[in-house]
Amino acid sequence: MRKFVFILALLLGWAVFSPSFSAAAGRNLLWDGGFEIGYGNSYWGVVYGNYGPNFRASWRDGVLKLERPMGSRIYRLEDGDYYLAAWVKRGPGFEKKPGRFELVLTSRNYDRASQVDNYRKFFEIPEEDRWHQVGFPVKIQNPVNPLMHVELRPEFPDTDILVEAVSLTKGAEAPAAFEAAAEIEAGFYIPEETCTYVDGEERVVELRIRNNGAARRARVTWEIYNYREELVRRGEFNEVFPAQTTTRKRLPVADLPHNGYRLACAAEASPLLGDASVSFLPVINQAAHPKWGACANIGDATRGYTARLMKRLGMSRSYIMSASQPGRWNNVEQAPGKYTWIEEAGLDEAIRQGVEPAVCLEVFKKPPAYVAKYVEKNLLVDEAAYTKAVVNYVDAFVRHYAGRVKAVVLEDETGWPPLPEVARIYAAAYATAKKAARESKCEMEFGINGDWKFFEKLIPLVGPDKFDFLSGNYIGQPGGSAAMINAGRKAGWQGRYADIPAVGQRTLPRPTALIIDSPDLGGFTAGEFLWQHVSNLWLNRPYGTEDPKDGPILRTGYYDIRVMSASPFYVMGRKSGAEYDNSPALGFQAVAMLKHLTEGMRPARPAGGELSITGLPTANPGV
Repeated sequence: MRKFVFILALLLGWAVFSPSFSAAAGRNLLWDGGFEIGYGNSYWGVVYGNYGPNFRASWRDGVLKLERPMGSRIYRLEDGDYYLAAWVKRGPGFEKKPGRFELVLTSRNYDRASQVDNYRKFFEIPEEDRWHQVGFPVKIQNPVNPLMHVELRPEFPDTDILVEAVSLTKGAEAPAAFEAAAEIEAGFYIPEETCTYVDGEERVVELRIRNNGAARRARVTWEIYNYREELVRRGEFNEVFPAQTTTRKRLPVADLPHNGYRLACAAEASPLLGDASVSFLPVINQAAHPKWGACANIGDATRGYTARLMKRLGMSRSYIMSASQPGRWNNVEQAPGKYTWIEEAGLDEAIRQGVEPAVCLEVFKKPPAYVAKYVEKNLLVDEAAYTKAVVNYVDAFVRHYAGRVKAVVLEDETGWPPLPEVARIYAAAYATAKKAARESKCEMEFGINGDWKFFEKLIPLVGPDKFDFLSGNYIGQPGGSAAMINAGRKAGWQGRYADIPAVGQRTLPRPTALIIDSPDLGGFTAGEFLWQHVSNLWLNRPYGTEDPKDGPILRTGYYDIRVMSASPFYVMGRKSGAEYDNSPALGFQAVAMLKHLTEGMRPARPAGGELSITGLPTANPGV
């Protein structure tokens, strides 16, 4: 068995970082270029944009409904002539709308790459209800990077363009016909978009096997690994697969215990593995202590996906800071007093899913242009005008979202402008928010996000009663939350809640975009992420007291849930497995189980005195 796993690992590395094979003219270099297998196998995935997964509705039995840019996995390409092509048509109801579609071959495998190779061309999609082939020749010679991927890009988002038979072949001309990358291709399909099942739901995991050639006998193996990378189940299908068909095989997963699992499959004589991951969790009470959530994109483009995932993970709070912008000032108020409220549907869906949004206004970082003119070289030149603009916006926001939004974060990680000015503007904003909430007959918390040293200086200037909650981002710094609370208490602050919205993991993805518990260059692992959550729970109030003077209730937040889809080429950029995996990463699977196991418990520690992350984690001897 060890030998088998080792061989799989070798194949896996070869598939990502080396040529798939020596291609003959007319043979497609792109795996699953006909989209016959469908979602879940890391051959194709969403690229760019913090929107959500490859929605299941986008995959239609061998046809891709292109609603957002999609990208292939990475291929190593030698110098020479190639031809990039695809078949496209307008989808139902889209026949008369503007339709432009872009084909791209690029070495921009990481969105911050400065030197890249780009071969791209736009094509107008005719209005007739039939398929059209588009394509163009590509000559690769001394590229910046020979590792490249293909992208399919609609010019306008949320359009309905259908794509079929995407191919990259050797030679400067389009082949009359092309062979698939391999006769037998295999991958996984999980109907649940979040790849997370909870108890009471039917667990469905399919292995899809595509025979691109004549009828033949083939051997396809599959394996399931738990979060420790221990093999827990394997099997094979050794049978005759009909010609030009996709065979669907249901895998036995109904009896697997709660866990996060990695799936791997290999087809006989194929140098490429299919992979995916899936989670089986209990139903977790969102309202139970401990409270936790995530910095998350819950905007309209996610179509409720993120909120659905958060509910399954027991998350009850969405920190809308850098990940999503329904309250970001410069997006909402383009001209004085004229508001365009955005991403309302996504925010309302999150609320329906039991997720409370904590919206960040970013009044110092992201002022609209008409307000930014009051600042020169990070100095306020008209504090009165700036303050008036801030309070007007805060008032409008509170009244618009009364009864829906219960927490407002004035600013995210602010360090500007000079502290006395921040204090005066903050005090004015706080007074305005509370007045607007009273008049709107709603409850709304008001706080600010910053470092504990920032609060140490700011709270005495504003007054400790002007902060309903404190908020700080402490990725990989479990002691930071204790320092923030201690700083607040020394200044006389006795708020009921303290938020740590950015407890995070930054792990090194495996070559297939699935994470493992090993550190990135910063040295922070998924296991350490779990430990930080455990450490933070120690800071909560002891049993038997609800008095805020004994310490606030800590609400932790994962950083961050954004894309959560299979973006296979991102592994070259060493991006977070949480953002670019196709299922929940190990870290927050573990925290979800932690919440389930400790539901209703309160850590026991002496009341009074400075907080520390050392001590007994809980009064319950069974934990």
